[in-house]
Order: sequence, then structure tokens, then C-alpha cells
Amino acid sequence: MRHLLCRGLTSGLILVLSAVCHAHPHSWIDLRVALATDDRGRITALHQSWLMDPIYSVLLIEDMAPEARGESLDEKLDWIARTILGNLTEYRYFTEIEAEGRAIAAFQAFDPRLERVGGRLDFRFELRLDEPLDARANKIRYTVYDPTYFIEILHAEQDALRFVDGAEGCESRRIPPRPDPAIVARAAAMAVDQRADPTLGRYFAEWMEVRCPH
Repeated sequence: MRHLLCRGLTSGLILVLSAVCHAHPHSWIDLRVALATDDRGRITALHQSWLMDPIYSVLLIEDMAPEARGESLDEKLDWIARTILGNLTEYRYFTEIEAEGRAIAAFQAFDPRLERVGGRLDFRFELRLDEPLDARANKIRYTVYDPTYFIEILHAEQDALRFVDGAEGCESRRIPPRPDPAIVARAAAMAVDQRADPTLGRYFAEWMEVRCPH
């Protein structure tokens, strides 16, 4: 089971670049994002919520709980959340942000939490921008994806994006992935024992575009 589900990813969400797994997603995450704004209406942070599928949630707890520090389950979940966030740092938290097509790389993550929601785990953290982004003067868009496409990350059907401070008049547009048929065929042709391609996930990434009125 650990081999089939790529234990490297299960034990950190981010050892995917050295894991061996099939090209098709083995797991999925429902993504929700809340954008924080300052008193000038500029975007200052992305509060992300990753709701993991039930099977992946169970496997992650089974794999990491024995090593987790703390007496209670909540303390262990806090330790796992901090570990996951630390492992994600090198890979920029699976997140890309653009302003008018220009990549924004100056951001840091804070306040990781891992909570149980029914039979699923919800991993939450704040991605804080070093410099605010003005969505009135710029077209802002972001995406969250697993580079190897081991986990499929798509925005939730409901409440996928909201503004923490209730910015008025702002609109969002979901841009679904449209991979070239050749890429789809390449992904489908990858063998079970073939090393995962760390560039594959971007072709299947879903983007969210944000615009605010002047």
C-alpha cells in the first residue's frame, strides 16, 4: 500500500520529486482560499484551506502520527501541520501568484493548522505577501498544484474564493486546466514504476483570476 500510494508524499506532502508513482492522481484536495486585504483594498495574504480526501486523510495520520510529538491528538495534529508546512517551504507551498503576468515570489507561510472535518483532514495556513498587490490596477491570478500531479488540487465547488475583509465589487474567474492532448497522452502512458515528472502538474493546474473595480 505504501508503495502504491507513494509513501514519500504521504509522509510530508512534498517528497514527491523523489517518489515513484503513477501519472494519474491518487488523491485529491478541495481548495478554498480567502484573500485578506488592507485598508486600501490591496491583497496582503492568501488564507488557504486544503481539504484532503478521506482515504488520504487516514493514510497521512497512520503514517505520521507515530512520529508526531504531543500527548493529545490535537497536539499531534499541530506537530504534523508544522512539519507539512516546513516540507512545503522548498517548493513555495505549491503556490504560484502572478500580477499582470509577472510572477510574484515574495511570500511566506504562517500559522499552519490541521483539523478534522468529518472523516477528512483540513490543512490550513496563511500565505502572507511581502508587498501588497493592488487588484484594482493589476490582474491578479494564482494557482495551487502538486508539481507531479500525484495529488489533484482543484477549487471546491462552493465558497472556493472569498475576501476576508469583504472587499466590495471584486470579482473572480476560475480558469480550468486545458492541457494539450499530447500532454494528456504522455501522462496516461507513464508506467506505474516510472519516476514522477516534476513538471507535469502545472499542465493540469487550475487558476483563479481576481479583479477589483477602480
